[in-house]
Amino acid sequence: MRDNEFTRILDWPGYRVFRHEIDETAKTLRLWVRRKRGNRKLICSGCGRKFSDAHDYYQREVRDLPWRKYRTTVIIELYRVCCPECGVRVEKVPQLPSKAPFSKDFEDAVGLACESASVRQVARQFGLAASTVRAIDLRYLKRWSATRRKDRLAQMGVDEIYFGKQMKSDQRAGPYAPHQRPRNDGQRSPLSPNYPGEAHGGEELFLRTPRQIRRQLKSVINLVLGVVCGFIRVGSSRRGRPERSPDRHGWPL
Repeated sequence: MRDNEFTRILDWPGYRVFRHEIDETAKTLRLWVRRKRGNRKLICSGCGRKFSDAHDYYQREVRDLPWRKYRTTVIIELYRVCCPECGVRVEKVPQLPSKAPFSKDFEDAVGLACESASVRQVARQFGLAASTVRAIDLRYLKRWSATRRKDRLAQMGVDEIYFGKQMKSDQRAGPYAPHQRPRNDGQRSPLSPNYPGEAHGGEELFLRTPRQIRRQLKSVINLVLGVVCGFIRVGSSRRGRPERSPDRHGWPL
């Protein structure tokens, strides 16, 4: 096979194969790749600025998808640019999304295999370590999350709020939900805190502190006990029994 045929099979846009080496004993394929003549725009990997002149170049080996039973290694020529903002930086190559020695096609194949198999099975399939497969899968998921369509945030909920052991009285949490706001007609419920904002329309309402919650609950309990004890007193008076004076909580003694 000639080099242009390897270029067609490799299918890296803007790059061509100028040398190849096949080892039938070890079942390995090595491809040397460089830029095409019309592909001379260099992009800084830091800020994304484009350059036409290169500072220097070097070769980097990355593992690509296997060709049948042959393990493929691509040796690519990378340029470094002298950026006025970032300094000397390596050019940005779409086929090399990270500093790991793997191409984008290879990482996509590993990430796709992790969707239907365990990490150990994928590591055994590609001849990699389990930790390497996990790192590749994480990069694959990050690229997928960056390119997928995300819906607009419509609702947000809070499960628990921790204020700490000691909380200042001026600390507050988020506002009430619209359906939890008390009425502004001057009628205060037993659970409604006496905030200054409630008297001016109830727009500056916040969650209560633990001390205020205890006071509110205590007042509600006293109110309920008073109502219950009232029914008990009424029932006992109808039966002709002497009424008992309630204690400070409203219970009859």
